[in-house]
Amino acid sequence: MKLFKNFVRFVVSHREKTKNLFKNIFLLGSANFIEQILFFILYVWIARKFDPQQYGYFFTALVFSRIAFRISEFGINTVITRDISRNHELAPSYLGNIFTLRGFICVMTLFLIQPLIYIIGYEHPIIISVEFLSIYIIIWGFSQSIGAAFRGLERQDIVALIIVSGIIPLFMLLGLALMAGTTIHTIEFLFILGAGIQLYVGYMLMTHLVGKFKLSYDIGLWKKTLKDSLPLGLAGMFALVYFRIDTLILSFYFPQGKIVGLYNTAYNIFVALTFLPFIFYQIALPLFSRLALKSLSKLRSYYYYSLFGIGLCAFSISAAVFFCAKPLTFFVYGEKYLASVEALKILSPASILTSLGFVSMSVLTALNLSKKLLKATFVAVITNIVLNLILIPHLGMTGAAVNTIITEGTFFAICSRDIALFFNRAQRADYCVSLKSTEV
Repeated sequence: MKLFKNFVRFVVSHREKTKNLFKNIFLLGSANFIEQILFFILYVWIARKFDPQQYGYFFTALVFSRIAFRISEFGINTVITRDISRNHELAPSYLGNIFTLRGFICVMTLFLIQPLIYIIGYEHPIIISVEFLSIYIIIWGFSQSIGAAFRGLERQDIVALIIVSGIIPLFMLLGLALMAGTTIHTIEFLFILGAGIQLYVGYMLMTHLVGKFKLSYDIGLWKKTLKDSLPLGLAGMFALVYFRIDTLILSFYFPQGKIVGLYNTAYNIFVALTFLPFIFYQIALPLFSRLALKSLSKLRSYYYYSLFGIGLCAFSISAAVFFCAKPLTFFVYGEKYLASVEALKILSPASILTSLGFVSMSVLTALNLSKKLLKATFVAVITNIVLNLILIPHLGMTGAAVNTIITEGTFFAICSRDIALFFNRAQRADYCVSLKSTEV
């Protein structure tokens, strides 16, 4: 009760900043809510249109495409948001250089993905799906870079517009295709078309509101960006692995695709549960980055009260999903996916730990503790891979779900420990400086 009263007192005493924070959360949250809901509907629609085996093939390819995105993104978007939030004048020249840099990385990524899927030995339908979805996710990634720049400028209304401009045309195209009856590869091609529309809208908004930018190269800026983004990029890659390696390992031990399809129906609901904390991470990063330069004591207060607020929301939603897992699965996916209920019950409490992890990630990034974040993610990845290899062969998708709880808990524990140690050292340093000044 005392903690809740302190939380309310803190919000009231910082009402201007919290007002802007909640305004930005509302704007970006509304757009992301629309995006996540429509994506969720599309994934459910695809699941109902095709059998669990085809759906499993689709999600296996989607995981590979997300790996392609992480390689091409390389943590650059986070650096864009952080640096532009500190100097708004950087935006046009910054994006011109970053787009050129990412273009080179994307070409190398596509060359890397192609031989990899053939070496693994996936069936031909999965290979075609990986090729289509990798192109889609890379095009989509460029519009995310423009959105990252607008987040740094704290123009969350424009970020929201870019998000909506991508998902609504995509939803309409896929909806028409699914109603008409189509193949899974046609659906994947329409994903590429939707990403192209979003990128065009983002480019036009940037040129009209901030200024035109031309593709250019500055080797010094590239080196600095890559140096700053390397830990974040590796952390992002590791994060994707511990979020999605379960799908790849399931596809290896159960190549027929049905188990993968069932597991991903539950996992999609789990991802939906972490929607608000992910929005908070995007909104809080510019604010926390400025506070890291101005006042560590305020940043510390924001961090701990954010943990309390996000944790309370996550617990409430997770409990509701846990007790309503069966009717929720039946209502959303239909009777043929009811075998995924037990996995969903296990994944729902894991969403609480994931939510708290997003808060910790935002603070570590704001404090330039990227190496600490990389260390936490690396440990979580190793934990995830080892336990998946042990549990999945014996427990199937239930083992993958149990491992998700362990992995998320490991990640949050390491991050929170590193943040607490940093703030304690900073507090002791401030105390020593004030003591010396008093003696003088």
